[in-house]
Amino acid sequence: MKKKQIQFFSIVLLIISVGILYSITDRSSIGSILGLISGALSALASVISLYMPSSYTQNFSLNDWEELNDTSIIEINARKHGMGKNPTATIYLRTNTGYEQCICDIEKDDNGNITIKVSNHFKIEGKVVITG
Repeated sequence: MKKKQIQFFSIVLLIISVGILYSITDRSSIGSILGLISGALSALASVISLYMPSSYTQNFSLNDWEELNDTSIIEINARKHGMGKNPTATIYLRTNTGYEQCICDIEKDDNGNITIKVSNHFKIEGKVVITG
């Protein structure tokens, strides 16, 4: 099963459990009502997690490279990619038929900001896929 299918199935089970919890909740007991509320909040949090991105993709062209001496860079701020402080970046070169993974110098700082570096003579067009 794919990850999204498993997440969806687990959310369905959680919603069913909240429904059962609702049907047995003693509305005169504060503990019982708090149990129902916590179950409902858990279900809501699970549904929200389905819509959180698991990766960030940014396309880039030759014009996106910033030249610094004999090196060209593309910087991607951690706030922009949203993949946390320890992201992994994979670079893909655009080809005539799609994309092919390539190796570039990739640096990340303690805040999760990513810098892609290449020689000025080897600027490429492609995309970067960042996962957290």
